[in-house]
Amino acid sequence: MNKKQLLTYSLIGIVCFVLGYWTKTLNSEKKSMSSTQAKSELQNVPVTETQENEVQESTSNEEINYAKLLKGKYILRGADWAGFEFMKGNRATWTNELFPNDPDTMRINWINNNTFVATFISGLTEDCPPNVWIKQVVSLEGKKLKLQEINTSWVDLEQDVLTFVKE
Repeated sequence: MNKKQLLTYSLIGIVCFVLGYWTKTLNSEKKSMSSTQAKSELQNVPVTETQENEVQESTSNEEINYAKLLKGKYILRGADWAGFEFMKGNRATWTNELFPNDPDTMRINWINNNTFVATFISGLTEDCPPNVWIKQVVSLEGKKLKLQEINTSWVDLEQDVLTFVKE
């Protein structure tokens, strides 16, 4: 490799690095602006009369019917695309951070008012059962949703509470 080629490849690498850093910086600035807007909107969130009545009548988390309250898209805090989109008819999609253009569709079955089973509709192979997640709603405050996954694996795992923000 001669000096001209080495210099050309080095300049291309530096330009790509700078463009990548600049794009990441713009995204983080955009997110911080949108989170500030979200905080200001949180104070003025319009609540429907039925939602307000349900929350006022309920005194504990188990009594709130989250099946009726969870609608729309919730993005995992700190992620760009990963998150749930709850739709009508007990359907939801999960968007993976690595493949945002190929969300997985799942069927949602509510066990009680704050716990649901998410069964993926398309499995990896026909020989295996579909993936199943069991999630419990810890809280829903304005546009912030906290979910805890119920561990169903053979391995003892810490049960993290994941925070999602409504888009």
